[in-house]
Amino acid sequence: ERARAAALSKAALEKSLAAEEPVIRHQLSLYAHISKITWRLDVEERIMGSVSDPRGGDIRTIDIDPTAMSQYEKVNKVWELL
Repeated sequence: ERARAAALSKAALEKSLAAEEPVIRHQLSLYAHISKITWRLDVEERIMGSVSDPRGGDIRTIDIDPTAMSQYEKVNKVWELL
């Protein structure tokens, strides 16, 4: 009985994730488009990416050591680049 309940729970979770994934992908796409941030997700130990400025034509890089500052300082550093 427990295995059956676990299988049903797993199936329900997979169905829920399949329904939510397109919505989450769309939200992330909108965020990237509005903020002009492209994150480097391949480097897990650092917060890295780039911010593009279409009006100025320049690209600024983000490279933050997450252990070197507080959450507040990290967020402010990214806001400064926007």
